Amino acid sequence: MVANYLFGSSISAIQAQAKAFEVISHNIANSTTPGHKAETSRFEELVVDAGRVRGNVFPALRGASNVVRRDIRAEGGVLATNGALDLALSGRGFFMVNTELDGSGTAMLTDSGQFQRRIVDNNGVEEVYLTDNVGNFVLGFPFDPVTETFTSVNDASGLVPIRLDAAGESFQAVATTESFINVNLPPDAATGEFFDAGLTIADGSGAADGIADRHNVTARFTKTATNNEWTLEFFGDNTVVTNPAAPVTVTFNADGTLNVPPSIALDMTFTDSGASVSTTLDISDTRSFAPEFVIGETGSNGFEEGNLVSTRFNQRGVLEGIFSNGQSRSLAKLAIGDVVNPELLLPVTDTHFVLSGLNGDLQIFEADINGRAQIVTGALEGSTVDLGEELVRMIETQRAYSSAATSLRTVEDLLKTATNLKR
Repeated sequence: MVANYLFGSSISAIQAQAKAFEVISHNIANSTTPGHKAETSRFEELVVDAGRVRGNVFPALRGASNVVRRDIRAEGGVLATNGALDLALSGRGFFMVNTELDGSGTAMLTDSGQFQRRIVDNNGVEEVYLTDNVGNFVLGFPFDPVTETFTSVNDASGLVPIRLDAAGESFQAVATTESFINVNLPPDAATGEFFDAGLTIADGSGAADGIADRHNVTARFTKTATNNEWTLEFFGDNTVVTNPAAPVTVTFNADGTLNVPPSIALDMTFTDSGASVSTTLDISDTRSFAPEFVIGETGSNGFEEGNLVSTRFNQRGVLEGIFSNGQSRSLAKLAIGDVVNPELLLPVTDTHFVLSGLNGDLQIFEADINGRAQIVTGALEGSTVDLGEELVRMIETQRAYSSAATSLRTVEDLLKTATNLKR
């Protein structure tokens, strides 16, 4: 029995080197996996406390063991991908994800920013959410379009999965409040001659009534018998102008610049939608000195209701929505989670980690607020595996394995010789 312990050191060394080969193989296989944290092997001597062996010293001769460690704090290089939903996180912190849509699953931290769209059946309704490459829901700060601010949270329970589909986001219609016309009227026009310029007015009623929010209103300038004087009136299909009740007199100075009025208060009701709009029409840049009628520029604020058509991230970590009405606004903002000691996080996969209870409190922040992290759009954080180092470790491990195997054969030969001598 004593002789059997002679094999212990060699066997444990072979087992430790075999584990080292496994770690090296795993690292090489994940050398291109975004956000992968490389593993390293560390060998420790196995020594048993003499107080526990009860006089038998041989069990203390255990050889070596292989302890696998992972440098979670290490960062991989930033690799450009130009992917619309690819993000690299540089600095402290991790992206925050959850396995379940309602937040009841496992909350995890990850540096893998290879995000994608995932269609989810939520109580019979198809919804589209932002997920990581393994399907976990990406968490963020919700945006309040009324206050135009992101909702602050005290803990992860206040974060929400980031939704991407048009049904979940729309841009509310806004009625026109300001408009302008910039035209040139020929000063030698005949009395009664008129020229029309078009305005587009948004009534702000939205899409619920099935009627277009935008209405075409015509502004008609008519020459009077008085020199440098015109009248201006407004009309349009399904449009009732309540103010001004009569055509407005517009006069010009001798040099062709506008005299009065610089602006007109315009009130109208649209009979098809029932909406009423009050807008201030600016005509201060209207002139009367060229021989021809020219429409320089017309415009108005306000817009119809818009559906979400595309999304993009900016370097602040804000997901911006582009809507069918040409407008854009924030939808959500990525939440970044950090702990005092990332090395004590527990790995769930090679790229995802959970709190161990030894990390300290989870700190949630916005990447652009305190400078702790920076988000790079259209890029991914690469693996922390260095192929050159892995190949060197492979050669070293192979030599160590061969030495351990040679040691085992030597012990075996010695044991055979001793046995033969006894015979």
